[in-house]
Amino acid sequence: MAVSSIRLFDAHCHLQDARFGAGELDDILSRSRAAGVSRMAVNGCCVEDWPLVHAIAAAHGEMVVANYGLHPWWVGRQPDHWLDLLRQRLLANPGAGLGECGLDRSRRAPPCPFEEQVSVFKAQLLLAQELQRPLSVHCVRAVGHLREALAEVRPTAPVLLHSWCGAAEDVRAIASAHPSAFFSVSGGISALPPAKAIRTLRAIPADRLLLETDAPDGGLRLGPAWLEALPGFARSAPPCPERQEPAGLRRMLALVAAARGEGEVGLAALTWRNACAVFAGLPAAR
Repeated sequence: MAVSSIRLFDAHCHLQDARFGAGELDDILSRSRAAGVSRMAVNGCCVEDWPLVHAIAAAHGEMVVANYGLHPWWVGRQPDHWLDLLRQRLLANPGAGLGECGLDRSRRAPPCPFEEQVSVFKAQLLLAQELQRPLSVHCVRAVGHLREALAEVRPTAPVLLHSWCGAAEDVRAIASAHPSAFFSVSGGISALPPAKAIRTLRAIPADRLLLETDAPDGGLRLGPAWLEALPGFARSAPPCPERQEPAGLRRMLALVAAARGEGEVGLAALTWRNACAVFAGLPAAR
């Protein structure tokens, strides 16, 4: 498939991450363009990295949509007035979304009372709804609490469920109850057994599906069971680097197309339209 035949939108990544070295950004964006990835949403995680995200978006506005949020791993480690700072940052940047925020009950998450995570997430959900900004949500082992929060607020602004790895049944329930919910798929889904992951990928409505890299994380790690389940993908997919970057979205496109039984060109066009719909209200995404 010729690169010129596709146009991809990386719905969630972290180009401000320290694992990307100083001076690498131009090369990373050049590789992205060469792979057909012409837009990307770069997500901040805490007050300290918001200026880095802002600088990337300011320098590369033709490719980058900025998001600013408080990730659950940083809850309890921010200034008391973090929400005021976030509001000010969003009001000063009408082309920005809100994210990354969310809920995390995994062992990887730093110690923090879960009730505080819920409170911080709801505050950001309400702010995104008030300002009508797209919201990028991290949810690990907390789908029930996520569904409760969405049911309480009933957002009309787009809600991007980032690196979605939930069950097909949760996809159907959330999609039915919340027309503004989108499901963004990264290489994280390869941690699931392939049968479960393929059911999830096929359950996502076509008009709610997004692709992301979650760079520098989010690389596909496919064991023998995956390669057996999708033999055509195993033969044709481009290699996966140790450190993910937006150009790796081509590999995600190949995987999701194979799992859903769809063509890559059509799926690229579909997910591009969906991502533009999520970020439609933002000047930088038009």
